[in-house]
Amino acid sequence: MALARGIALRAIPSARRRGMLRALRLSGGSLLVGILQRFRWWAPAILLDPLDLYWRHINGLLPISTGMRLPSEYFGPVLIAGLLWAAFLTYHELDQQHRRLRAQLEDRQRRGAVRDTLGRMLAAGDTLFARGIAGDDDLARWTEDVQLWEGDALAYIRANLSEADATIFCNMAGLRPGAWDHTYDQAHDRRLARLDRLRQNLFAILHGV
Repeated sequence: MALARGIALRAIPSARRRGMLRALRLSGGSLLVGILQRFRWWAPAILLDPLDLYWRHINGLLPISTGMRLPSEYFGPVLIAGLLWAAFLTYHELDQQHRRLRAQLEDRQRRGAVRDTLGRMLAAGDTLFARGIAGDDDLARWTEDVQLWEGDALAYIRANLSEADATIFCNMAGLRPGAWDHTYDQAHDRRLARLDRLRQNLFAILHGV
């Protein structure tokens, strides 16, 4: 058992090293591809001295050699500068891609958290709507709980979504009292109608996130 545990512990750094090497290979490959794709920044260095290119690589292959040679002092510096600039542009592009992906991931995670919270608020609103009223004191407590729920939901929407969503949540256009089976009195009926509209509005916001 101890031997197996020791082997497993030694395998963790090995797996981590393999993961790092794989990441380095991917990064190096992306960098190399980016440099090659930006050949217009370093290829002109080769054209600074076409005769020297001919002398070094082509002339020796011909049966008749020429003595023409025109070395360029700028080939090396220009080539290095072009390669460095291409590498910088590649790094900048990859960095921007990483930032965009990270922002998308963070936004997706934030929206998921917002949906979870709105879902819990909607469930709490459903519970309030279904709660029965046994008397005036019970109605007063229920009214206070509904007002607290509405205030908390509105504050959360304004803090995590937009003012337009807050306006949607508070929209009471065309509101009419309903005919609920558990209505205690007319005041309760009107508040139930408002609560029901708030639940509908919150449901619409939840599915729009």
